[in-house]
Amino acid sequence: MAFQQLIFTLLILPLAVILFRFVPDRAKKPVLLIFSIFYIVWGSAADLFYVACEIAFNYLTAILFLRLKKDGYKRYATIVYVSGIALDLGFLAYFKYLNVWAGSPLPVPVGVSFFTFSLLSFLADLYRERETLPNLLDFSLFVTFFPKFTSGPIVRFVDFQTRLRTLKVTREKTEAGVSRYLVGLAKKVVLADSLTFLFTAATSAAAPSVLLAWGGAFAYAYLLYFDFSGYSDMAIGVGQMMGLTMDENFLYPYVSLSVSDFWRRWHISLGAFFREYVYIPLGGNRRGDRRTLLNLLVVWLLTGIWHGSTLAFVVWGLWHFVWIALERWPLKKILEKIPGIVRIPCTFFVVLIGWVFFFSGSLSSAFRYLGAMVGVGAGTDPGAYAVLSSLPLLLVCVLAALPLAKPVSVRLRSLVPALYPYLRVLWFTLLLLFSIAAMVGSTYSSFLYAGF
Repeated sequence: MAFQQLIFTLLILPLAVILFRFVPDRAKKPVLLIFSIFYIVWGSAADLFYVACEIAFNYLTAILFLRLKKDGYKRYATIVYVSGIALDLGFLAYFKYLNVWAGSPLPVPVGVSFFTFSLLSFLADLYRERETLPNLLDFSLFVTFFPKFTSGPIVRFVDFQTRLRTLKVTREKTEAGVSRYLVGLAKKVVLADSLTFLFTAATSAAAPSVLLAWGGAFAYAYLLYFDFSGYSDMAIGVGQMMGLTMDENFLYPYVSLSVSDFWRRWHISLGAFFREYVYIPLGGNRRGDRRTLLNLLVVWLLTGIWHGSTLAFVVWGLWHFVWIALERWPLKKILEKIPGIVRIPCTFFVVLIGWVFFFSGSLSSAFRYLGAMVGVGAGTDPGAYAVLSSLPLLLVCVLAALPLAKPVSVRLRSLVPALYPYLRVLWFTLLLLFSIAAMVGSTYSSFLYAGF
């Protein structure tokens, strides 16, 4: 099951929200866990088996670690902790890398990177005494909570538990959740899925023209953004309907003033994870410029490896490392003098080139595609139909990726206060109708980040 399926949007989600609203407060967490298990099993019973094993292993690791530490066996407690981290990483490495290279028949669990990183953060916080042993219900819900299960965001247990304590369904949360869900749904099925046509035309061509290669790269940049941010919006919306708030995972990344700024706005929870559990423990920026540079290199190598098993992902990570290092040192004073209207498109261009490595299956195909973008090895067929037919959609996507919704909403509320509530209902009704039409008229398309 997925958020963008008709059966979930029109049947399962409304029934779940209605049921959840009327169950007693003491039963809300068990019901949430049942919903989450149902959601996972609908997709694959094997996924539930993997997740159950991970929950049991990490919970028992936490119990043993705390018991040994309490009894004064700190050395053995550390061994247990390190073993737990190593086995979690081994589980992740097997399914993301060894499973691919060795051709194992075992299916890759959906969302394996996300729930494994959540578990790693839990053990790390437990080791640093930022966490105490939770009850098994809360811990199981933390791992399986269905709005974040497929593609995050990556959440620390201490933050999740704090929100569980204030788990309460209100009319305001429900309304906010429904509107947020509809925005995310439209991002996914109306915008992202529609861009697939241009991207597929560019990447399936034996030798795309310069025009088609650039069109495909632009299409992918917005396809990935609306696909992933759409999922995040839907996850946040479903969480709100269930009375639980989650942090933002995207903050209009395509208006970033620098690559560093882009990564403060894109996939925020992943950046926070690497900052909290890799960059800062390595020393952060506290040990001089050379050590800071090394720490950044480690972070970006790991970021590339986390996303995929090919060298293209490693190069993608290094590409961002190089630009962040340049912005931090030799270009810092120069960038401060350049106006934002210039810096935003320059940053987008850097990110766009990086996406070519991200979507390419190998380094050789990435360099062939980049070559086509500058005319090296480009085809003679301009692919004008694919680009021109997608141009209106691309223009809509460019506008939709700008932070315009809030100021427009505020302006409308001040201009027509009496009509504003009706305009708002009309807007979200149209989003739902367009989304339903898109879902009915197209084949199922999964979220891109579900594979990471």
